[in-house]
Amino acid sequence: MKRPSAMSRTITAVAGAFLFFAFLAAWPAAARTNHKPGDRGFKNKALPIVFVHGFNGSAAQYETQALRWASNDYPKPVTGIDRSGADQNAQLDDFIDDIRDQTGDSRVYVVAHSAGTFIMAQYLNSSPERAARVAKYIGIDGLSTADCPGGVDENGDWNVPCMGIWARGNPDRMVGPDYNVQFAEQGHTQSVGSEESFIEQYKFFTGKEPKTTSILAEHPGRVKIAGRALNYPVNTGIEGATLQLWNVNRITGERKSPRPEAEVILDATGNFGPWRVDGRQRYEINVIRPSDEGPRQNHFYYEPFIRSNHLLRLNISPIGSALSEAIVANSGPHTGVSVVRQKEWWGSNEVDPTNVDVLSITTTTPEEVERAGNVVTPETAPYSASTIAMLIFDVGADGITHADALVSLGPFLSGIDVYMPAPQDPPNGKISFVHQQRGTCRLQVINTPNWSMEGNHYMTVTFRDWSQDMSDFDLPSKKHSKLPIVFVHGALGSAAQYETQALRWASNDYPKPVIAIDRTTSNSADLNPMLDDFFDAVMAETGDDQVYVLAHSLGVNLMNNYLNSSPERTARVASYFGFDSQSAGPVPDCPGGLDENGDWNVPCMGLYRKANNTNYLGPETLYLPDYGHTDIVTSAESFVEQYKFFTGKEPKTAMILPEPPWRVEIAGRTLNYPANTGIEGATLQLWKVNGATGERTSTVPEAEMILDATGDFGPWPVNGDRRYEINVIRPSDEGPRQNHFYYEPFVRSNYLLRLNISPIGSTLSNVITANAGPHTGVSVVRQKEWWGSNTFNQTNVDVLDISTTTPGGIEKAGNVVTPQTAPYTAFTIAMIMFDVDADGQTNTDALVNLGPFLSGIDVYMPAPQDPPNGTVTFAHQQRKMDQPQVIHTPNWPMEAFHFMTVNFREWAQDIDTWEKWKAAHHNPWRWQWPPKLARHKR
Repeated sequence: MKRPSAMSRTITAVAGAFLFFAFLAAWPAAARTNHKPGDRGFKNKALPIVFVHGFNGSAAQYETQALRWASNDYPKPVTGIDRSGADQNAQLDDFIDDIRDQTGDSRVYVVAHSAGTFIMAQYLNSSPERAARVAKYIGIDGLSTADCPGGVDENGDWNVPCMGIWARGNPDRMVGPDYNVQFAEQGHTQSVGSEESFIEQYKFFTGKEPKTTSILAEHPGRVKIAGRALNYPVNTGIEGATLQLWNVNRITGERKSPRPEAEVILDATGNFGPWRVDGRQRYEINVIRPSDEGPRQNHFYYEPFIRSNHLLRLNISPIGSALSEAIVANSGPHTGVSVVRQKEWWGSNEVDPTNVDVLSITTTTPEEVERAGNVVTPETAPYSASTIAMLIFDVGADGITHADALVSLGPFLSGIDVYMPAPQDPPNGKISFVHQQRGTCRLQVINTPNWSMEGNHYMTVTFRDWSQDMSDFDLPSKKHSKLPIVFVHGALGSAAQYETQALRWASNDYPKPVIAIDRTTSNSADLNPMLDDFFDAVMAETGDDQVYVLAHSLGVNLMNNYLNSSPERTARVASYFGFDSQSAGPVPDCPGGLDENGDWNVPCMGLYRKANNTNYLGPETLYLPDYGHTDIVTSAESFVEQYKFFTGKEPKTAMILPEPPWRVEIAGRTLNYPANTGIEGATLQLWKVNGATGERTSTVPEAEMILDATGDFGPWPVNGDRRYEINVIRPSDEGPRQNHFYYEPFVRSNYLLRLNISPIGSTLSNVITANAGPHTGVSVVRQKEWWGSNTFNQTNVDVLDISTTTPGGIEKAGNVVTPQTAPYTAFTIAMIMFDVDADGQTNTDALVNLGPFLSGIDVYMPAPQDPPNGTVTFAHQQRKMDQPQVIHTPNWPMEAFHFMTVNFREWAQDIDTWEKWKAAHHNPWRWQWPPKLARHKR
């Protein structure tokens, strides 16, 4: 690499760290890469890696990347210096020489961040001997320089090849001219520890891609931890302090035994460990410092250490320091805590308002439940700041949370007024810290005791700056029992919301019933006995003593009430999965309480929309972006999570596997909507129809019955390659009312069909029939929200084209799924269409208010006679799907008391017939799918 001209060798320097950060914030975000990713003309040898931190930092900023290097089996030490004092060059000499002595290597790789890049540039430029210690250098989001520090050799090549990694800010910054990468939507510290940053660091030092960017779990019995307890921010060891390691209950944070796992009195280095821990357990590290007022205790809590970690840093402000005094001045019967993450907390985002963090805090004591709610707001963690630690305590000890009343504590810190009651020492309650990290889908939860500040206690809660599916070592686990699965629907719902997932369970050969209750009440006093009877009947049928339960929306609230109502009810349910409940609110603990070992009686998991990320169910909640309220129940991605939770393994497939068409049968219930009572006395007919027109292919139905009070019908045999109409005939004073239901082919047996009809004389029925005339009325239903707009992804919308063909011509209504008829913010499941005022005109902007989940649309579909003389074509292109879906029906006239329901699947797949399945059967799992989750990642 030849030496650049003197004109190009300009160095952009910033005087002082604060001015440097202001400089960064002043530039607009941009993204760019200028590098050649291949060979860079020098040998890529494995050498020790040393991290040099920035202003008020420590080696903690490189903890995550050290775990990634280890996950890639990097053979050399990856460590970091904790800079302190004035003579930085001498410290670096000693630190690097110690590493070289340990490993026998003559040089090291160096990564520096922020103000650390100024230190390293000065170090490398200070002498040839110092430059000779460093083989390659990466500067992250700090000093911009056109040259690589350390100069050039006799051939004009860099003595220390360099690269720059940059966060948001000026796109023209560089560390040397050859290799610079910018992550324009990452924060200042995030650009050190992110996956994207790791990939670039790995490629630069090794010349190849990493095997993984995940933190790979070690066997839990082999995990060790080590680190330093340091005075913040000077990075001197806390000499004389006592350090204790405690194994704690993950649900309460309480210590599991009266004695610590390990204990040491710290020397001047502040070093501790390595200590062996269990990678599946949770731990507290307690630092006890003597003071005139008695021992000061700082309790550090973590997520599980899934692999060995040697860069732990316990940072504590010294007794009597300005920061310490500002905090202890607010001591009282409440908890104080620093919530730390090596990635900026963002409560606002000027680029993408949805890409923000959530941290909800709930304190539970015998006397009260104090919900502080989300403390990451535009005020506490603005996008323009670089907040790493949220320091939270009751300002003024007034027992009131006022998250907007900020306390100035210094750079990277946000002081927040939050009341977490702690009326006694030892603690009598717990605090749940529930975190939804931006750019991730999984919930992170840490539970702690409510240590009291007036007892000289303070806490630090440390969240990982990463979240991933593979968070545990794959040990042989306890056997997951195969139990019946019961679905409990939400408001205005029925078992229909679980129809598709029941087909997926069957496609995976699940050996137990997968069924659902159709609730007739939302009052727990009435519902709980109903659930008792339903669960007991299922268990009596299968011989099991427990069931698995899934609940949706309001159903989550009702199931929580059920599980908390008595130990006998809790004992009926083995595990519990909840979907996207607003009414239940945030639920940090699994309903049903704890057993004698401190574990959940009923382990639980939540699956929520990203838009509903202030709510959750238990500590294992996952969030999916760009999903609807019902879509979160019925999607293939959702099924994968359900299957893993109940069985402990991945499903064989997330497809609906076709059965031989002659083996298919259907069954279900005909229900009054929304009461879910059976339509007693109605006549039910099953008709085989022509797929191209919807006309019946015979004059006699395939099956016929008069319904009893249950509304149950079937099982009826059908041909899985054919199309069917189910007709419900109800008597009325004006003559028979006929409701015609049309479907796509039943490719495998289906026992959760629900024919929902509003009762004659109901408000909904009257609004529709008031518009009767020589036209067709139809409800087009899909158990996945109809979206005519999408604020998250404008291309991810639905299309439903309607045209009516009669001897008089073709009436084209066009696409009826629009931003007006099916807005992204609504939960539209049924598009109810008829000719409003029977004026023979389509006006999709003239909406009719029909209630939640329904969209009333003015669409003219001519139907001049009974029996029908034409065909209505419903052509659907479903979002996220490539395959078109089409259903043809006759044009039944509303004026003759006909109404239709057209049911589209909320799934589409290439293999949708038995013949196609047989053609692919040379490799039965060629079409295996669980899909990867659509992660909320920027």
